[in-house]
Amino acid sequence: MTDSNAGPETDIAKTNIALWGTELHQRVREHAGDAENAWEDVGQDQGLWIWRIEDFKVTPWPDDLKGQFYDGDSYIILNTYKKNPDSEALAHDLHFWLGSQTSLDEAGTAAYKAVELDDRKQ
Repeated sequence: MTDSNAGPETDIAKTNIALWGTELHQRVREHAGDAENAWEDVGQDQGLWIWRIEDFKVTPWPDDLKGQFYDGDSYIILNTYKKNPDSEALAHDLHFWLGSQTSLDEAGTAAYKAVELDDRKQ
């Protein structure tokens, strides 16, 4: 009996994921955030960084608004801290927050940019 839900065979080499997982893919991911000015110097010291996604751009969220998120927006949050007070090593907690009314464009940008920042912090 054949699986009636199975689609036609696909030649991965002819798709947009043909190079997924290759050395080229890894190099591209490593440098994807190089042009993102928002990532400059963040996470080098302990602290909390928050950005709001505006028109596909990562925009710093003002310190006086930290803790205030809006339903129609998407945010990226990076908390950098010392896991062990006796060590200089820093750890990072990275999150993205999606408001219940945020657009798909902003949600997708927040997720993509969070992965981009995560790749830079590893």
